[in-house]
Amino acid sequence: MAVGADSWVFLVGTLEARPVLITTATDVASGLRELQNGSPVRLHNMWQTRGGQELETALHQRFRAYRLHGKWLDFGADHPVAAIATHAVELGHRAYPSVEEMNRPALPWAPDVAEARQLAALMRDAFTDAGDPPALPLAQLLEHLRAAAPDVWCRWDDRSDRLARAGKAVATIFRSARLDIATVRLKVPGRPTGYRLDQVERAAAGIAVR
Repeated sequence: MAVGADSWVFLVGTLEARPVLITTATDVASGLRELQNGSPVRLHNMWQTRGGQELETALHQRFRAYRLHGKWLDFGADHPVAAIATHAVELGHRAYPSVEEMNRPALPWAPDVAEARQLAALMRDAFTDAGDPPALPLAQLLEHLRAAAPDVWCRWDDRSDRLARAGKAVATIFRSARLDIATVRLKVPGRPTGYRLDQVERAAAGIAVR
């Protein structure tokens, strides 16, 4: 297992059973494939954040009451993604959307509200920098996100559809937290897609947007 800024701590689970596993790898996709080779059921990456052995150990220590064996935990009626992501944020680690998360239906776990609120807070900062207009285009919001968290939001820079992919990632994070913010067409030349300030503020506060 890897340690350091180039490694990831991630949460693995299945659709068939409750137990989840917290582990570390330098490459999440490769780490998941390695785990999948020894599993009779399909495994999913449910959550991930930058970190190494120190963070993994801290999470296992925090949730030791749920330990089954090895690195496997059973949260029972509690929700592993919400619990683990919230504690990681308290330790200063932000959650990152995975490629798998953006391309599959939501798993039957509680939404990661902490991650969505953190994203909304970053978007709120973009409104502040722009003088608090009623709405901002997605492209302008993305530029702010790219500057604030380049390792997450610059991943599509070499693709012609980078704006669409980033928009899908934003929508996925909010939808998974049941803070489903609708995009709007702005009344400016080109009619770009964007987000309204009032809805971003409600999402940052963890209030479901209607």
